[in-house]
Amino acid sequence: MIDPEGYRVVLKYETIYEVDPAFIRAKRAGIELPEDHDDMQRRNAGIDKGTVVAIGPKADLKAKPGDRVGFAKHSGKIVEDEKDHKKYLILNDEDILYVQRF
Repeated sequence: MIDPEGYRVVLKYETIYEVDPAFIRAKRAGIELPEDHDDMQRRNAGIDKGTVVAIGPKADLKAKPGDRVGFAKHSGKIVEDEKDHKKYLILNDEDILYVQRF
């Protein structure tokens, strides 16, 4: 597990093809669906989404692990965990724009 330092936050970066059931089924079938209007607006606004995995000890963030958040596009650095070989995004807490609560 990646343990962030200072003001950093570790996210599992999500694409529409990983979180939307219709896109997941289509991808498995080899079909590429166009993204909907909301996703296009999100991309044009420079916002991406992810799930919080870990939060650094000094991060000033109302989110907790498991919460979905929106963050500034092109922020952070992608790293790979050597144990599970999954890729994560590490960014500063100030790059988190909102917490999505259900």
